[in-house]
Amino acid sequence: SYDPEGIGLYPGAIEVITDETVQPGERHAHLAGDFNRNVGKIAFYAWRGPDFIRIPETDAAGVGWILGEKWWPYQRPSFVTPPFAGYVSGHSTYSRAAAVIMHQFTGGEYFPGGMGVFFAPQNEFLVFEEGPSVDITLQWATYYDAADETSISRIYGGIHPTADDIPGRFIGQDIGTAAFAYALTLFGSGSEGGEGEGEGEGEGPPGAKTGFGCAAAAGETSPCAGDAITLFLAALFLLCVGREHAAEVAHAVKRR
Repeated sequence: SYDPEGIGLYPGAIEVITDETVQPGERHAHLAGDFNRNVGKIAFYAWRGPDFIRIPETDAAGVGWILGEKWWPYQRPSFVTPPFAGYVSGHSTYSRAAAVIMHQFTGGEYFPGGMGVFFAPQNEFLVFEEGPSVDITLQWATYYDAADETSISRIYGGIHPTADDIPGRFIGQDIGTAAFAYALTLFGSGSEGGEGEGEGEGEGPPGAKTGFGCAAAAGETSPCAGDAITLFLAALFLLCVGREHAAEVAHAVKRR
């Protein structure tokens, strides 16, 4: 039931079910319950959830008025949210860390050609209901733009609140910087570049590398492409295993 100290009310999105709104033809009529037992409860205008999907390949739950107690995050029904401590958002953390590593590894924050693109075809991309309803093309200028959209998607999907997001980005910034720096100590570094422009949103950390120093002439293979790839993968690996296993991995790679 509604409590003034609980969730806020927003007309058209979050409302109290009343005797008036459950009248025939009104927006909450289907939520009334036997003998209007749901009057006084909260109603959300939201994704209707997996109960409205029988065949994921052809069904779409869509949005509509539902009981607040029946709300679902935009996930498979087997993925209960949260099965983990919500704070902080993992997506916010490791996507920002990966963006930092890509920035330092490539020497620039922009995707090759100035634009990263991901295409989600109509009714072929979603796995737990039919969708998207139209072709969707996502575009990002920088690695940080893509990381930020990853973070925001967890809010839109109902998995994390905003309070979980921003701290995760700050943590990821530090982790990415540390992981890349530590990978350099294990696998060697390339040419030193100029200073980065700062630590703000969409900017790399101070002292970011301007590339791994493996430039090759047109049509030729970079003379240290293998080392560069090893370094890049090592930095990503460090995001997962931490320093306690990093030295033994570096030793094994160098032996090969």
